[in-house]
Amino acid sequence: MKSIKIAPGAFDGIPEEDQKEIFEEIERMLEDGTLFENSVEVDLDALMEEDPELYAKLMGDTPTLQ
Repeated sequence: MKSIKIAPGAFDGIPEEDQKEIFEEIERMLEDGTLFENSVEVDLDALMEEDPELYAKLMGDTPTLQ
């Protein structure tokens, strides 16, 4: 099963009710396959070179939706 990671702070400043709607939409897209059909894969090796700080955030302890 594929999963996604949400970067820390990605939803800072967004009201909790709106966050709930966003997560419900993400879950719907995971279930019907459209999330990955419409996504672009991140080259983690390139990201590690280009933006080590973002790479560290993404690879750290972040919540994962499955």
